[in-house]
Amino acid sequence: MQTLKKLWLPIVCIIAIYLMSVDPSLTEIFAGIGVFLFGMIFLENGFKGFSGGILENILTKWTNSKIKALLFGIVTTILMQSSTLVTIISISFLSAGLISLAQAIGIVFGANLGTTTGGWIIAGVGMKMDIATIAMPLIVLAIMLVFQKDKNIKSLGHIFAGIGFFFLGIAYIKSGFEGYKDALDLSAYGSGSPKDLFIFVMAGIIITSIVQSSFATLTIIISALSTGTITYDNALGLVIGTNVGGVVTALVASFGSNLEGKKLAITNTIFNLIIALISLIFLSYFKSIVNLISDLSGISDQDYALKIAVFHTFYNALAVFIMTPYIQVFVKFANTFIKSKKPADMDAPIYLNPNIIDYPMTATQALINEVKHLYDNVFSVIAHSLGFSRSDICANLPKDTLLAKKWYSDQSNVNDLYHHRVKVLFDAIIDFSTKAQTHINQESFIKISNEANVSARNLAEATKNMILLEKNLKKNATSPNPHIAQEYNLIRIQIAQLLAKIESLKFLESVEYQKIVEILKQERKALKQFDKRALNRVEKIIIEDKVSANYATSLLNDIAFASNMGKEIIKAVSKIYKISWLMQNQQEAENAEHKEEILDDLEHE
Repeated sequence: MQTLKKLWLPIVCIIAIYLMSVDPSLTEIFAGIGVFLFGMIFLENGFKGFSGGILENILTKWTNSKIKALLFGIVTTILMQSSTLVTIISISFLSAGLISLAQAIGIVFGANLGTTTGGWIIAGVGMKMDIATIAMPLIVLAIMLVFQKDKNIKSLGHIFAGIGFFFLGIAYIKSGFEGYKDALDLSAYGSGSPKDLFIFVMAGIIITSIVQSSFATLTIIISALSTGTITYDNALGLVIGTNVGGVVTALVASFGSNLEGKKLAITNTIFNLIIALISLIFLSYFKSIVNLISDLSGISDQDYALKIAVFHTFYNALAVFIMTPYIQVFVKFANTFIKSKKPADMDAPIYLNPNIIDYPMTATQALINEVKHLYDNVFSVIAHSLGFSRSDICANLPKDTLLAKKWYSDQSNVNDLYHHRVKVLFDAIIDFSTKAQTHINQESFIKISNEANVSARNLAEATKNMILLEKNLKKNATSPNPHIAQEYNLIRIQIAQLLAKIESLKFLESVEYQKIVEILKQERKALKQFDKRALNRVEKIIIEDKVSANYATSLLNDIAFASNMGKEIIKAVSKIYKISWLMQNQQEAENAEHKEEILDDLEHE
């Protein structure tokens, strides 16, 4: 199996070279597809270069309703001419936590409608004139722009090159089919029977899955139809298959995303399968409606290329019209039936996705969200090790009430929890930020990602201190010696109160970061005071001979571990709020160096 995976590409290349060597027309078709896909790469790179936060800002601010999400999907797909790219971007942004699943579903529904403009471009322009004459000047202009230093101008050059290669590819494919008609005439399979229809639906799925571009497949379909190689009924089956095949790339991209990304990809697949099934069942009615629309639009009965564009648009518009009211049903279905298969005790990054590395704002927000995810895990691990439930700590119960509760326990070892729930995220954060910095050469991103790394390291160190503390803590908090039990229970209470105070920061309204710093500074002072008072108490019970020197030494070490743990947690939380502040007030932060000094006060204490 492994050998086949290594050999498939050379085998395909050899077959393609042989076929092109025996048929010049086939050479033109293959060359046209290659040039077309080359143009898509340029177009995608051009829009990615332009993103610089623009796309992310629009996405987060203008997709907060069904209509806005649909419009965003339609407009961006019209501009990029790739519903697959828009779907992959949506998966990435959903994985980063920038948009909800409902918003992302709305976007991909809109993308399915937006991609229909490709059919109109091919049928209305590509088949009516020699668009190679337009392609060449665009490519020449693109080359001039790509060699400029300004990033935006280079990106514009990539977009022009993409459009130019699109047009050139269409011209080659059209020319190839004109010469290839006699060699391959599939019109004999145009009876419209269920068997013939099924064959062409499957062909559409396979071709689109291979070339990974519904626009390229539409070009092939309309070119073949215009030269009479296939019939109108053949083309309808291919178009239906193209819509289904278009989800393959997004499904593959979702393998590297989190659970939310997988939910979106599977939901998009279900959407396309449902409408494909509806169209096949009611195809005769669809054809009648297309004929009516064509007549009203002045499209000739024999202009099958434009009628295919009408069918493609009607097909997807009907799908969006039928499915949009049920977006929440799709969300409920996805949340109910699409679940993670990872072991219950093994966590994984929620927000980090290699596909978002090209989008600075999205990558930054993903890092912030993942560090918060790591903090939540550390909170749970420490709470478990203290013998408290998270809910009891968050309730900020009185000390006596908290200690009176039964020791919260399960069979998990804190060392295992560290590797399964903390280190796995810490490693992922470091790996993602390091790779992202090689792609995103922005000072603001590098600064925030470095802060995120430090925060993640602080959280990992806090958990390591808990590993050193847990065994003695659990044993001695229930010691028959009341003095030892008291000291260890005070350690439990001190850390629990610190966690409760930090948790309460989430519920403060309209509080500036400077105020957060002041609150955390007070917590650090309280930790120092606890440390000092604990040392004094230990000295006293040693003098009074209430504990042995051996117990006293262990107790002093454990107080140090608890103190260090608290300090690391405070540092980490300070960083989390700092990078959130930097993200929200980037421009202000860049123009106010004295504020940066304020923000760093806690770290230099």
